[in-house]
Amino acid sequence: MKIILIFSVFLTSLVSIANSRAGIQPALKDTTIAALKQRRALLRTWAPKCADGSLTMHTCPFYDSIEYSGMLCLSGETDYCDPVRRAQGSDGRWYRSEGFMGSSNPDVLSFSNDMDRGVWAYIVATGDREAALRYMNYTKSIGYHLCPKTETHWEACSMRATYWPFARDVFEWLGLPLDHRKMKDYKIWIDTIYSPIEARLQPVTFQMILTAEHVYTLRKLKEKGAKIHNEGTYARIAKIIHKRDPENPFYDFLANGPNEGAAEKILRLCPTTKPEVPVVNGAPQYTEPANGPWEKGSGHYCIFMINAILGSAI
Repeated sequence: MKIILIFSVFLTSLVSIANSRAGIQPALKDTTIAALKQRRALLRTWAPKCADGSLTMHTCPFYDSIEYSGMLCLSGETDYCDPVRRAQGSDGRWYRSEGFMGSSNPDVLSFSNDMDRGVWAYIVATGDREAALRYMNYTKSIGYHLCPKTETHWEACSMRATYWPFARDVFEWLGLPLDHRKMKDYKIWIDTIYSPIEARLQPVTFQMILTAEHVYTLRKLKEKGAKIHNEGTYARIAKIIHKRDPENPFYDFLANGPNEGAAEKILRLCPTTKPEVPVVNGAPQYTEPANGPWEKGSGHYCIFMINAILGSAI
């Protein structure tokens, strides 16, 4: 009996050492899972929404609504999927929020790669083939840009070269035709070389958050059975951004999977009570993830991180 016990302990130790060398983290403890779920339930009680159900951190409609709503939708927070869907016009164009449709203000009518992250997160979450096809056809109709040309926002609406490998992965998964020249003719080496360099050099602010969101969306796309043509590159990028900002729990999760260290950071950084923040023109001014501090956040991003690390919104 003693020999069996000793051999069992020996095997457990070998597995632990092998997992450590492979970068595999131990599973979350039951007590940690319970604490994360409890924190998420609290955050949901005050995470602010507009009257139409769209996400906000400041005023309504909220300028960055689509980005965060799309990521929450992808993480399993299904209440945020429909506001993204409703923000797409009949011509395929996406707006920052449904509430901006019909506006003549060029600032709120602009679109960017930030918002585009939320669009693709929604498409991956829902498999909305029609929305994806109308979106791509719209961008093609205006010279492959994300919004119409204006004097001040044309550059922000530009599509980057690294846009197309991901778009192709999604279209192949959806079974849609690759009839966009840029999608068919993309050169994967551009993404392989450029994206890790960008991850090493970009500011540790919203640009890095966008990179992390892209890595997460690719992971979720793979979970749904898609072939990811440049998966290895984005595994390296996850390690790069975690090394550059090791205190960010989401980056820790992307680099190392669900682990106690990332969970501890979430529980330490995310508030346990509704933050007291300044009110301007009747709207609480919660901080956005890139600006911090975390304890003054609206709760939306913390909910997203908890869903991500638990792999479920339940």
